[in-house]
Amino acid sequence: MKLFLNKTVVNKDLVSVFSSLSYNKPIANLQTIPLQISIPHSEFITHISSMYQTLCNAIKKDDTEYHETSEFTHTHYCNLEVLLKNYTNVMPTLSYIEYEVLAHFFSTDNFTYLIHSTKSITSKNNHVIFECEVVAHKTLRENGNQ
Repeated sequence: MKLFLNKTVVNKDLVSVFSSLSYNKPIANLQTIPLQISIPHSEFITHISSMYQTLCNAIKKDDTEYHETSEFTHTHYCNLEVLLKNYTNVMPTLSYIEYEVLAHFFSTDNFTYLIHSTKSITSKNNHVIFECEVVAHKTLRENGNQ
């Protein structure tokens, strides 16, 4: 896994994720910094496949039971490996669990930056790419937001 903060490589241990209640919600008067997270497909599948399959099965059951369609309908409820291989824009499907995925990979208490939101999730060149926005933890403390 590689992280690029403003296109500069940074250590994974410097990053954590905002609380689930605040994730993807606007923060007044705080500047965000772009963060790209690149995770090899093999690593992503190893860590996330079970979580994804549990979600996929639940969505399929709901779609069938309530005669609904979802983003999973369009992918034919495929497994994670097939999703990553056959689709470039995987955000519509992975957005259901994006917070949980990021929390799985980033759960440190000694961080400098907090992932605040996800702008896109793509699959290309055998990597899952998260385009995120982070805020500096110091800035949050100074503004009383954390």
